[in-house]
Amino acid sequence: MDRRQFVNQLGQGSLGALIGLKAMRLWAQTSGHELPVDCSPPAPGTAKHISFNTSLAILPRKSAWDLSNGEITRLQSA
Repeated sequence: MDRRQFVNQLGQGSLGALIGLKAMRLWAQTSGHELPVDCSPPAPGTAKHISFNTSLAILPRKSAWDLSNGEITRLQSA
């Protein structure tokens, strides 16, 4: 491969990447989702601390295979 072919292939790859980026932005605009603009963490003092009630019992999640017929009917109707 000579220099001319290398530069040509490099240009084609860059063009493909640019087209892919433009297509991603276009998809984000048409899908109703915005691309993130500022993903930095909140400034100190602006974040809200969440406290949980630790006095409640932790309930284990029931397996889908262990559901009764009534629970399956309720789940399907929901």
